[in-house]
Amino acid sequence: MNPWAAGGLSLRWWMLAAGIVLAGNAIWEMAQMPLYATSHPLLGCLRAAVVDTALTLAAVTAARRAGAHDSRAFWPTLVGLLLIVAAVIEASALAGRHWAYGSAMPTLGGVGLVPLVQLALLACFAVLIADRLDRSLGKREGAEPASPNESERRG
Repeated sequence: MNPWAAGGLSLRWWMLAAGIVLAGNAIWEMAQMPLYATSHPLLGCLRAAVVDTALTLAAVTAARRAGAHDSRAFWPTLVGLLLIVAAVIEASALAGRHWAYGSAMPTLGGVGLVPLVQLALLACFAVLIADRLDRSLGKREGAEPASPNESERRG
C-alpha cells in the first residue's frame, strides 16, 4: 500500500519538518551573509527563513502528490521544484536590487550557488530527519506513521 494515497502524513511529521526547515534556513541565512555585498539584519534573515519554510512545505506537498502515483517521482520533484523556486527568487531579487552578491559568492549564470542549493538541500535533510523522528516517536506510542520515504522502501 502507498502511504501517500492512504491518508498522508501525521500532524507531528509536518510540525517536525517545519521546525527542522525553519531552524536550518535561519542558520543558513545568517551563515551565508558574508557572501553578500549587502547586509540584512537578523529580522530580515528570519523573515527569509519563514518564507523559505513555507515554500519548502508547499514543495513537499506537490512532490507528495507526484509521488502518490510513482514513488520514484518524490525526490526529483522536490529537488527540481525547489531549485527552480530558488533560481526565480534570486534572479528576481537581483533584478530588483534587493540584494547583491559579494565577490566570494560562487555563481552559475549570475545566480548564487549557495542560496540556489539551500532550499533543496535543507528540504531533503528535513524530510529524512522528520521521517526518522516521526517513526521513532510513533514506535513509542505504538503507531507506525506514514512517511514520504516509505513508498520507496516498499517498492
